[in-house]
Amino acid sequence: MMRQRIGAMTGLVVAGLLLAGCGEAGGAEVPQTAEQAVRTINVEVAEVQPQDFTHFVRVVGTVEAERDVTVSAEEGGVVERLLAAKGEAVAAGQALVKLDDDVLRAQLDQAESQAALAEEQWQRQKRLWEQDSVGTEIQYLQAKYNARTAAANAQVLRERLARTWVRAPVAGVLDDRMVEVGTMVSPGAPVARLLDVDTVEVVAGVPERYAPDIESGAGVVVNVDALAGREYDGRVDFVGSAVDRDNRTFEVEIVVPNP
Repeated sequence: MMRQRIGAMTGLVVAGLLLAGCGEAGGAEVPQTAEQAVRTINVEVAEVQPQDFTHFVRVVGTVEAERDVTVSAEEGGVVERLLAAKGEAVAAGQALVKLDDDVLRAQLDQAESQAALAEEQWQRQKRLWEQDSVGTEIQYLQAKYNARTAAANAQVLRERLARTWVRAPVAGVLDDRMVEVGTMVSPGAPVARLLDVDTVEVVAGVPERYAPDIESGAGVVVNVDALAGREYDGRVDFVGSAVDRDNRTFEVEIVVPNP
């Protein structure tokens, strides 16, 4: 068996040589010239320049007004007038609601009369004491401080009277109004809600593994699906320090101009 296998292999090798010989005998191979052997390849050389590499972290957030203010009454009373409509743009300091001020106005008239009398008494006591040495030093000081106290009481009532005009603390849009004409409000009761949307905030949660990479002032591209995917440039304004236990994210606030 071994001899037969060797004989078969030798036969295959001989057959291969014969076939190769037949190929060479069929036609002479034409040698290539130097010009034909060279293959031309066009290349372009450019100097390597350092460039910034921007890595994006994609997160989902919620768009909120930069300032969402609940306006409260500083003085109690019955709502007398409504001075701004819902959805109206208002300026800082603009009156929104007017409260009834009849009682405070009467109290102010009384306090101003008392302050005028106390001032007159003080001026007379002062002349008597300083020019004629009439009276005692205690009477002199008592008249002086009575006049100051009466003037301060009148000033307090003036401030309270001014606060019957509930005014917008910031410029914005009157998004909601919690009272109507005739409503009785107490000090601290909410009256209206103002939204300042000239600048908006996007609040989002970033996975904690990116904590070393996110810092205040970093640039952000905000894509709003509700506005046909329009993109806006913003920046990171706040980076939270605490990680949410449930989803292992930390909060960031992104400021986006909203002209």
